[in-house]
Amino acid sequence: MKIQFNFIASLILLTVFIFSMFSCNLSSTEKKDDNLPAHPRLFLQADDETDLIKNLSGNNYVAELSNVIIEASDKMIDIEPVIYEKKGKRLLTVSRICLKRVMFLSYSYRITKDIKYLERAEKEMLTVAAFENWNPSHFLDVAEMTAALGIGYDWLFHDLSMDTKKIIKEAIINKGFMPSKDSTYNSWLRTENNWNQVCNGGLALGAMAIYESEPELSQEIIERAINSMKIPLKEYVPDGAYPEGNIYWAYGSMYHVLFIDAYRSIYGEDEDLGLDNGFMQSAYFFLHMYGPTGSFNYSDGRKDNEYTPAIYWFASELKDNSILFNQKKLLKELTNNKSYKKAIKTQDRYLPLIPIWASRFENLDIDEPENKSWTGKGQNPVSFHRTSWNDDGIFIGVKGGSASLSHAHMDAGSFVMDAEGIRWAMDLGKHEYYNLESKGLDLWNREQDSERWTVLRYSNFFHSTLTVDNELQKVDANATIVKSSDNEQFRNTVLDISSAYSGSLKSALRGIAIEDNNHVIVRDEIINDETDANVRWAMLTHDNIEIVNDKLAIIRKDGKEIKFLVVEPENAKIQTYSTKPKLEFEDENPNTIMIGFEVNLKANEEETLKVLLVPGDNVAPEEVNHGKLEEW
Repeated sequence: MKIQFNFIASLILLTVFIFSMFSCNLSSTEKKDDNLPAHPRLFLQADDETDLIKNLSGNNYVAELSNVIIEASDKMIDIEPVIYEKKGKRLLTVSRICLKRVMFLSYSYRITKDIKYLERAEKEMLTVAAFENWNPSHFLDVAEMTAALGIGYDWLFHDLSMDTKKIIKEAIINKGFMPSKDSTYNSWLRTENNWNQVCNGGLALGAMAIYESEPELSQEIIERAINSMKIPLKEYVPDGAYPEGNIYWAYGSMYHVLFIDAYRSIYGEDEDLGLDNGFMQSAYFFLHMYGPTGSFNYSDGRKDNEYTPAIYWFASELKDNSILFNQKKLLKELTNNKSYKKAIKTQDRYLPLIPIWASRFENLDIDEPENKSWTGKGQNPVSFHRTSWNDDGIFIGVKGGSASLSHAHMDAGSFVMDAEGIRWAMDLGKHEYYNLESKGLDLWNREQDSERWTVLRYSNFFHSTLTVDNELQKVDANATIVKSSDNEQFRNTVLDISSAYSGSLKSALRGIAIEDNNHVIVRDEIINDETDANVRWAMLTHDNIEIVNDKLAIIRKDGKEIKFLVVEPENAKIQTYSTKPKLEFEDENPNTIMIGFEVNLKANEEETLKVLLVPGDNVAPEEVNHGKLEEW
């Protein structure tokens, strides 16, 4: 009996041991969370896929766009996967190409069930999973690669082999998560700019994709993102004017939206994400900053409108299709332009999200926005006015702010103007970073004496604003919007840009207005400091200029023209200034020039500078007297 008892006890212990080992193994590989949605769980769940496919049966732009994505995926089938190739300090282009291919191919597989897309997406993911690293010294590269593999892993989960899933999962952990825990690489956890959103968001997508395999580690990554991503939400306060401009709004907000949407897929709610602070209203900032010819591309912005799936998410959440107004024309161009199907273009890497999010609308009609003016304050305040939403309307944008902000230029008081489908007052926008970095330029130092400001398109010299004694604006300035009005006959904004000229001018106020839907007025009221000063008023424009007399010039472009008329001061004399860069490795600025005039001021002298910009056949008013800016 004793032997029998020992045998039974041993058997029980062995059973307990085996069960405990099995439980540990289950915990570390495929632990089941009863609240965890099945794959696919990111953005396009099984029910969403059914609804999307139903929408694609109609004759609408979502169906056309889906066809473009599938046709682009066909082009990718025979292209070799990406290779590990850095440009300067960045692997980012490689990460973005990978993300585009994985998203396009995975989407195409889910819509068509054609195995060729599955196999090609799997090949791309296995290739980058085999890279030695994803370049954590420039962590955006890691974030976008993690997003690519996380989305591919989730969207194709049921059709990837176990071996493939294991390789992808281990790459996400070892090349994505682990470097993010190293203080050498994770300073973005504490930043307020787009890096925080992209890095946290990209990693969180990977964590949500492999959650059941590594629940504790994944939960750590997700919870860290929840807390850290509240920091950049400060950038949207109080009303959504994003300090870094259009392309970085699209970049940072895109990853914030990806995180929110995926988080909801798993947890069902988002009350912990801190969105009640201007973030949702930033969709209107993005809508209004585009004029008929493109964006007000201040800071490191681009003029060209871009396909921005995030705006579809915002429109769906806010139940306002008018937010999509600028995207409507773009998508029509996209469906007709074969060049957008190239597998190496990366700006449209999130394109499959548009049909996914657009399918959440009750209808796909896109309305014209009601408001023709929008003003946002915050760190980098901006204001926009227009006569209409038509392509031939007048549009103006003006900004305050500080050159100390992320990606900022010395452009306090700068403005743009569109009329008759031409941008007349311009901004050169972003300079490609690699050309400057490769020459050893200290590009990211924003101190007053930094080499950054020797690049002319970063300085006030090449922006449509004032320059005093040929000096740079002050980096630590904080130019503010004093007031703005959407009066239909006199839409206007007044800024206090005095701090940009501290030590040179006692005061500098700038007002810009569209009067009677006919012309633009730019009025500056300045008070000089204690010493004599030279003040240059200048506007960046096209180089086809006829100077008629000291007070009138005609600017021409593509068979159209505007009158550039100096109303005050009486002794002004119009002249032009070259936009040729001084550094041999700066980007050229072809077919552009600065037009303006100069005034010499005595100590403490007050002066008013007033310019009219009159499009086409519009007649300049004989009298322009609206009183001082305080009366606007």
